[in-house]
Amino acid sequence: MKLTIVDYGIGNLESIFNACRKITDININVSANPQDLTNSDYAILPGVGAFSHAVNSLERNNWINSLDSYVESKRPILGICLGMQLFFQNSYEFGLHKGLNYFEGEVIKLPECEEKLPNVGWRKIHHKDKSSMFNGIDQDSYFYFTHSYRCKPIDKKIINSSINFCGEDIPSSTQYKNIWSTQFHPEKSAEPGLILLKNFFNS
Repeated sequence: MKLTIVDYGIGNLESIFNACRKITDININVSANPQDLTNSDYAILPGVGAFSHAVNSLERNNWINSLDSYVESKRPILGICLGMQLFFQNSYEFGLHKGLNYFEGEVIKLPECEEKLPNVGWRKIHHKDKSSMFNGIDQDSYFYFTHSYRCKPIDKKIINSSINFCGEDIPSSTQYKNIWSTQFHPEKSAEPGLILLKNFFNS
């Protein structure tokens, strides 16, 4: 069994690698070579920073076709933080930019209120009661976030958990078949995050 962590020049690769190494004995490959997805059983798409920069980096490093083929093969993939946002059709961060289009919907700025932006720190999430992603994780557990933009899916059924921000329910994870994504960082979220990663490898 093999996991490929996509290295396209953006992401907390070391922390993700270390978290995965704690909870699985499968082969973990941090790769800048899109061809490595061909024989991978799992994939993680991380990301920090601006949406447009991330998309340009994926294109420049020839990842998009390989990611599309991987997703179409029905093998499990997990998008983390900006990786989750990249799964959507488009983003309005610093203009309009096209995403990978695995989920219908858009990425827009978090609502403005007395809450500080970016949203950085630990937030309590509310998840679906029957969710393979959150199997073994207590309701209202805390996860670590750092973001200024939010995902807005057209199909609300793919929303797997949410946080309350400025009085609104903001999606914090999505799940549809083999495609998982989290706005929070499971690799930085202590025991609940490690359990979620275990659930991913059991999917």
